[in-house]
Amino acid sequence: MTGGVVVRELGELSIALREAKLEGWLLYDHRGQNGIAARALGVEEVAPMRRWFYWIPADGMPALIAHAIEIESFGELPGDVLRYDGWSSLRQRLEKVLPRRGPVAMEYQDIAGSPDLSRVDAGTIELVRSYGPRVVSSAELVNRFLGPWREAEALAHARAHEKVVDAEREVVAFLESQRTPLESEVRHCATDALRARGLVLGRPPIIASGVHTRDRAARDGADRDRRVLPRDLVMIDLIARDPEPAAPFVHRGLVASIEETSTEQARSFAVAREARDAAIELVRDRARAGARLLGFEVDELAQRVLGRAGLGSHVVHRTGHHLGRVPFSGEACTFDAFEIHDTREVIPRLAWSVHPGVYRDDLGVRATAAIQRTDDGVRVLDAGQHEILVITRNS
Repeated sequence: MTGGVVVRELGELSIALREAKLEGWLLYDHRGQNGIAARALGVEEVAPMRRWFYWIPADGMPALIAHAIEIESFGELPGDVLRYDGWSSLRQRLEKVLPRRGPVAMEYQDIAGSPDLSRVDAGTIELVRSYGPRVVSSAELVNRFLGPWREAEALAHARAHEKVVDAEREVVAFLESQRTPLESEVRHCATDALRARGLVLGRPPIIASGVHTRDRAARDGADRDRRVLPRDLVMIDLIARDPEPAAPFVHRGLVASIEETSTEQARSFAVAREARDAAIELVRDRARAGARLLGFEVDELAQRVLGRAGLGSHVVHRTGHHLGRVPFSGEACTFDAFEIHDTREVIPRLAWSVHPGVYRDDLGVRATAAIQRTDDGVRVLDAGQHEILVITRNS
């Protein structure tokens, strides 16, 4: 039988749909454009090439609509199986299963409020609307059913975290052994260290030094590279995961200085660390009290801490992102009142990278940690740094 949350939690999903007063959840994908739908149905490995729909009604049996050539590859799923071949038969199958009115959830966000949740193309949204229902966002369903970790995901993250930290030590040792390495040379060291440990990279490691710490972009090419010099601030950003299919990404951030740390570097990091720790404490306090907490509230608190220190104008990104199958994911609740206004709830078993940052004209720092919300508190996955690491050159 095909896996996925639909099979594991169909009963709970139906209850959630009724509580939200939704007619149902319509999963849709074409050539992998909607990874959320593929994971929900457990067909990532199948990777169908033609468009398919899976209708999950609040009441009644689900229905799979898939092309006749590919339908057997879906395995055994709950509900009816409806084959189509041409355009007209696809339309007929949709007409058979879709309600004529009421809200239907899809991976859609009005006015592109969250790009990570806008996975269904406008034409398909128009097609569904043509039958009568109103399309609404599946954001709350994704947050509740796809965002939280299961035990296998927690174990995979722990395995990968240990390897990422070990790879980071190798990068620090490389910086200790080199006089003035290029950022690209350090980045290649980091890439090789992660891959040598069997990890899957979410993106190339970011190695930024000096003024480059303001934007942290990976740089290829001599015209965008620079040497790491004494008294430079260095930001090392690694994101990778265990090769297991369900493994969430590890995000590890390290701030270092070469030979010595300046007063301004230390002050900026201390303020970012204070904002990070305040954000984590807010999650812990609300969890202990059993009180509701929304993602944007965590970001707003961190920004207030930065603002009180006179650094509020130096914020350029959100406080935290969900740790999941997508690097820097916004599929589940994020700590974000900056790039989006995330009104989803901070619920148990969700996990985040928490990384408020300060980006001045001459330098950038951010204090990174990782946490998971539990039923009554916070589990710290990575406590992060207390102060900037000073790297002393061996030669």
